[in-house]
Amino acid sequence: MRLLAFGLLTAVLYVRAPRPEGGLWPFSITSSVRGAFVFFFDAFIPYFVVSRVSADRRKLIDMFATYCLCCALLAAISVFETVRQWLLYQGLAAQLGAPLAGAIYLMRGGSLRAMASTGHAMALAHLLVLAYGLWLYLQGKLDSRPWRIGGVIVFWCGLLAAFTRGALIGAIVVYFLFTALQPRPVSKLFKATGAALMVGMLIYISPLGDKIVSVMPWFGSKEHVADFSYRERLWDRTWEIVKESPFLGDQEAILKMQDLRQGEGIIDIVNTYAGILLNNGFVGLSLFLAFILTALFRAWAGKRRAMSSDQDLCLMGAGLVACLIATLIMLWDGSFIRGPARMFYVFAGFATGYSVLVSSLRRDEPTVEMGARTVGASR
Repeated sequence: MRLLAFGLLTAVLYVRAPRPEGGLWPFSITSSVRGAFVFFFDAFIPYFVVSRVSADRRKLIDMFATYCLCCALLAAISVFETVRQWLLYQGLAAQLGAPLAGAIYLMRGGSLRAMASTGHAMALAHLLVLAYGLWLYLQGKLDSRPWRIGGVIVFWCGLLAAFTRGALIGAIVVYFLFTALQPRPVSKLFKATGAALMVGMLIYISPLGDKIVSVMPWFGSKEHVADFSYRERLWDRTWEIVKESPFLGDQEAILKMQDLRQGEGIIDIVNTYAGILLNNGFVGLSLFLAFILTALFRAWAGKRRAMSSDQDLCLMGAGLVACLIATLIMLWDGSFIRGPARMFYVFAGFATGYSVLVSSLRRDEPTVEMGARTVGASR
């Protein structure tokens, strides 16, 4: 119900697009119906289907593996793009006479930011962080140590090729959260910290060390100060507008933010929470957070219940919780569009289905024990 309420609100209240000659396109019932239709099939249906299918352990693992396989291919393509300094999909689309909208060459630290088929480097990195979180669980099912390490290397190489600060922080959060959510976390956190420091030192002294450090917040060069300054201005301006209409937002906010228009000719809302506040106010943000936090709580509770009875199911829950928390962090530094917006609802469906799976297994345990005792007594 929270998701449907959020969808209805976004269909009725939305920031209207600017007209070419100035001003905004007027509100229309047709636009609202179109928005509701798109939300229903683009967000609610994927969430509903995934949440039902995920109640089966085998199907849930298969979906995890399929997602990781797709993202591994994206990671390999992203490394190719950065090494060759060539956006593969944009070049292909241009040759076919249909250049991808929004796919431009983004540089950072003198290197091309890969995006593969996702449309933007930030979208690629966001998807790879989620795949890395699922891989931390799936790798435990592999007997081959080289395959386990190889998967981690593939996803991290893809992340580094995207040169996205928020996603790098998200991946680090996933790594430590997944470790902390396991049984006996203290010793495992100690080992994980040692391994992370060792890998970090190796990367730092490698030829890529300077480039990677330059894109990290607080440690990078002053080349990207403008990025942080823009984000601060964006949030300050958002808060000024929201204070005037806090409950339902301001659907004409775009007209009050013209000084934030960048060289690309757009006002880039690189903060999902700021975008929701502008569109739908605190009512919309409350519904949005209530939906994802409910899914997060269900996954957390399921992991706690499975900790004493099913180690594999506990690790699965740890991976999901880590991915959802990392998502909430990355949304602070990213727009709610493209692949990340789609996977937001899919991972919420994973969490909901996982909680149902854990509950069903817990309900079956007393029945199994009672049956065993009955058989023993009859003998």
